[in-house]
Amino acid sequence: MAVSVELLAFYRALFERSCDAVNALVSALNSHYIRRGFHMSDRDGKSVQDPFRRSLGRAIQWFDVLQIEVERRVESILTKCRDRVSHACLSASGVTFSSQEGTCASLLVQRCPACFGGNIFGRSLAEGGDIHIAADGNFHHRHRHSAGDCPIFYDPVYFLPKAQVDAVGQRIEKARKCRPRKNKTAIPDEAIDQCQTSYEAVDGKKQKAAMDNFDNTGIMALICRHNIPLFFTNIDTPGEQQKYSIALIEHLFSLLPSQANVITLYDIGCVLSRSLDQVTIPAASAVSIILIVRQRRIWLIDRQAAAVGYKMRQDLGAWLKRQMKKGIEAQGSAAEEVLASCDVPVPELQSQWAKQREAQLSIRAHKLRKELDSVLALQADFDASERALQTARTVIERDSKDVSGRTLEVLDSMEGSHTQLSNKLETLYASLNVQDKFPELDGVQLDFVRILLMARDLKINIRKRAVGSFFEWDKLDRAVGGKDRALGTKLHQQTRKAITKRQPALMAAIRKFNRYCEQLEELYDPAYAIPLPLPLPMKLGELCGDPNLLQDVWISPSAGEMPRWLEDSAVRDGIRALLKRDRCREEQWHLGVEADNMCRWFSVELCAVELALQQSENSPFFLLLQHRCEAMQNLMGHWPTLLASTVRYANQASEVLSLAKSLSGVSPMRELHWLEPVICSWPSDDLANDEEDSSAFNEIGSPEEGVQEPNEVLLGDVLEGDDTNDKEGEIEDQRVILPVVTLLWQLPHGLKSDFINISTNSLPVQGIISRRIQPPTHGFPQLIFDPKDIKILASNETRLNDICLNGCVALLYSLYLPAHHGEIALFSTHDLPRIRYNASDDILWWTMSWTKYWEKTTWIIPIHRPSPGSHWVMCTIDLASQRLFLFDSLAEERPWKQEIQDILKLVCRLFMIAMVKMVVPVRDFGEWMAFPVLLHAIQTNGYDCGLWVLAQIAAVLRGCEITGLREEDMIMFRKFLYIQVLRIPTIVA
Repeated sequence: MAVSVELLAFYRALFERSCDAVNALVSALNSHYIRRGFHMSDRDGKSVQDPFRRSLGRAIQWFDVLQIEVERRVESILTKCRDRVSHACLSASGVTFSSQEGTCASLLVQRCPACFGGNIFGRSLAEGGDIHIAADGNFHHRHRHSAGDCPIFYDPVYFLPKAQVDAVGQRIEKARKCRPRKNKTAIPDEAIDQCQTSYEAVDGKKQKAAMDNFDNTGIMALICRHNIPLFFTNIDTPGEQQKYSIALIEHLFSLLPSQANVITLYDIGCVLSRSLDQVTIPAASAVSIILIVRQRRIWLIDRQAAAVGYKMRQDLGAWLKRQMKKGIEAQGSAAEEVLASCDVPVPELQSQWAKQREAQLSIRAHKLRKELDSVLALQADFDASERALQTARTVIERDSKDVSGRTLEVLDSMEGSHTQLSNKLETLYASLNVQDKFPELDGVQLDFVRILLMARDLKINIRKRAVGSFFEWDKLDRAVGGKDRALGTKLHQQTRKAITKRQPALMAAIRKFNRYCEQLEELYDPAYAIPLPLPLPMKLGELCGDPNLLQDVWISPSAGEMPRWLEDSAVRDGIRALLKRDRCREEQWHLGVEADNMCRWFSVELCAVELALQQSENSPFFLLLQHRCEAMQNLMGHWPTLLASTVRYANQASEVLSLAKSLSGVSPMRELHWLEPVICSWPSDDLANDEEDSSAFNEIGSPEEGVQEPNEVLLGDVLEGDDTNDKEGEIEDQRVILPVVTLLWQLPHGLKSDFINISTNSLPVQGIISRRIQPPTHGFPQLIFDPKDIKILASNETRLNDICLNGCVALLYSLYLPAHHGEIALFSTHDLPRIRYNASDDILWWTMSWTKYWEKTTWIIPIHRPSPGSHWVMCTIDLASQRLFLFDSLAEERPWKQEIQDILKLVCRLFMIAMVKMVVPVRDFGEWMAFPVLLHAIQTNGYDCGLWVLAQIAAVLRGCEITGLREEDMIMFRKFLYIQVLRIPTIVA
């Protein structure tokens, strides 16, 4: 059967866009001819089911082999011309070309001229290196045993030979038998071990595909930073062994100058780096190259990679423009804004970043023991079994009318056994002697240590789950703004189901972690000097951009003063912005180098093509060379950027034309005109529309506003936390939109000072310190002062705890009730943390509705700052004027930037709850202002902050804005409060 060459050429173009489509083509041809009345039959007259499949498949294979041979001959001609151009231009004036010494191999230069077209190498790794590459394995490109193989007909250009890869594996196995070297690494082994257990790719023996059905289970790829494929290797083992990545990297380095520094990105690169540090892999010896089997699979992938690489090379100019706009311009400007707003000098940020690296990369002498993790896991299992027993008892007692005594006895026995095992578990935990294994935790309360370690393990689990969800979101977002092709319906539904299945467990883990944070804050003692973990947001969209997700829970005390990078969020934001700014500058340098490399390659390549066209012996390939020349000239409209202008490209083009004429020695006479160009006229409006569509497709993130695909709408629901399957623990604050609040660090006008009478001469004093209980009064719940709390008030140099502060607030409220007439709502020190830990609306209403806050015009919120060093501050909220008055006896501005956001969130959520309860109408929050009432510190010691907060609360209750007490009055004021507590009746046992 004869096949038209034009049809084969069309299929070749179709193959470059859709890979193997021969079955679809033969079926379409068969259907087309049947509809036209042509039926294919054999010699016996019987209809042939697939008449074109075998013959057309062979014709396509023959045509492609022919094309490959023609391409090789053309490339051989151009290689000779490139050598002539390079040698001839060494002494040419005005045009500079690099010599062969110190350059990359021609194979790499042709695949990505931006990365490998340079002639200057040796940039240190600390400065970003010379070349960036990435490696990873893909286990979807497999080959079945049953598919068999075909004769060898193709020599792949992207795939490494199997013998070369196996030789690397043998050298690795031989090196592992030797004694490992002792090498000090920058990253602690504990962190690398944790990474090793988190990635399946680390386990080279883990079976990722059924070896019974497949002989080749996947492909390992090496790409440059422009995503252009460089080399592949076949994976023929159950797992992703290290020999594949090492073989690819070795092969790449064999084609690079010796002074080139390469940065390799690999998901398990830290584990691979440690392996290379511990063992010395012998140098590669001569390997007999055998051709790769599974020819047709390799042929398809290799040819598809060539087509993809050529298209991506043509789009290098668009890639540079996107990086300059979306990367350097957008992210660099955002980083500069953060640096300007954090109010921390750049040298200080650099110093803090150095201290942070030193602290977090230090290898501690005492590591978390495995048996401790086992006990914690056992504790979790016991908690689950306890809930199961409680559920079983509830169901049996509720659903069974006549429960036998034997059944209840069995349940009681099981619960008793469970209690005994729980007590033994506590004994087992205590026997581990955590304080002995962690001397720095000596003196820390046992419950605090237990919760801290459980929070640490839980956060690691949360991070692993969240990162998995983020990858799934990226998969759904791949087509947003024309970045990539959209997922098919089946893959989209599978991804949606995976997100829906993963989200409830993730939300439950975050809620549990936030409860741990709340418990740690309640048990915290400033003497521990352990930084407390911060709660995580419940909105998954906010969680994706929250830097706290990537920070481990601190499990050791900080020596001396707590570093600013640990306790100051502004410093952490500044450090991240500083690093991003430095990376933007580094990226700008790389883009400049790549633009120069592209322009240099353009000059050499265009000159080589022009020289080949002017040589008569190349006349059989004139048309192909002419197409190559036109493609090069088209690059002049796509590759120029701000880093390499159009004028520069035009100047290079004119100079290389003159050089090509001089090298050929004859005037160019192109007498062959085999094909006349067909020019189609289109309306100018259509062309303009096509250009707009093309630019909108190429620019990432520029879809029309307001237009959303169905998958984007569903993904938006997920990002906002709208999950109908997660009814339990639903987070109500997702509908709250915070108003704008502006912090002006200047005193408001007309502050009225309060000079309170704290004389204690007329107050009776009872000297017996015993438990005092005051019944509910003026809306406040029952107050309880234990002897230890009263002793804190009696001591002149002890910081107040939450019981002393909350109890004294209630006493002051009742004492000055005639002055404020109940128009002020006093909140507890525990109310604002409930907002930070994303408490539900029911909990907020249950704990705060007794204040009747919706009827008050002024709110007072005492605030506890657990780090650094435990400090008390307060905020007065004037709802009428929508102003916040901030009181801090140390007059610090930095911590308020985040706290005023939490305060506004508290205000908004409480009023939203009140609106739902229909006790208040809908309220417009508008814009808010925040002012300090102190600009200079009035406290010089480290224990009177709670007294200053109570003095300020007393001033507000008495109708003033600022307390008039001085630091020398604090002893008397403490005695005044002490006497108020002693006036509460004594409870006699």
